[in-house]
Amino acid sequence: AWVLALKEIKVRYKQTLIGGLWAIINPLLTMVIFTFFFGNLLSVPSDGVPYSIFSYSGLLLWVYFTTSLTDSSNSLIVNSALVSKVYFPRILIPISSTLVSLLDYLIASLILGCLMLYYDISPTLDVIFLPIIVIFTWLLATGMGLWLSSIMVKYRDIKYVVPFFTSLLIFMTPVIYPV
Repeated sequence: AWVLALKEIKVRYKQTLIGGLWAIINPLLTMVIFTFFFGNLLSVPSDGVPYSIFSYSGLLLWVYFTTSLTDSSNSLIVNSALVSKVYFPRILIPISSTLVSLLDYLIASLILGCLMLYYDISPTLDVIFLPIIVIFTWLLATGMGLWLSSIMVKYRDIKYVVPFFTSLLIFMTPVIYPV
């Protein structure tokens, strides 16, 4: 799984203009848009935290989950040449896709640390639960990705359903508003 993940990291960023910055740009731009619309225009409460920090911290995990789910559900189709030529446990392909997205999550988390320094916000003791939350999110994304990747082998429509579903789901979960 690690070897496949490293291969995918090299392929993902090799021919891009800004490389690994894409891991930061997606949640950062989404945070700016959500802060403008939900924080400024609609005045959605954020439990006493600046809305940009509130939304970015939720978006980090959400972007990780949706990216992992989308990439892992497409992984068997994308790597069909590898699957048909070499024998190895096929389960490793979707798992490696979620590991690649985990690297993006870690990179984007550095920006959250910078934002917290900028707004002079110190983490509370609840930060010790962050690895557990990330592990459970990885397990959920991996499990759903394994299931969807096997379905996508037969029904290619899943490729279009997953991003649509996750786009709708963000508004039904407390990512952009408090519980």
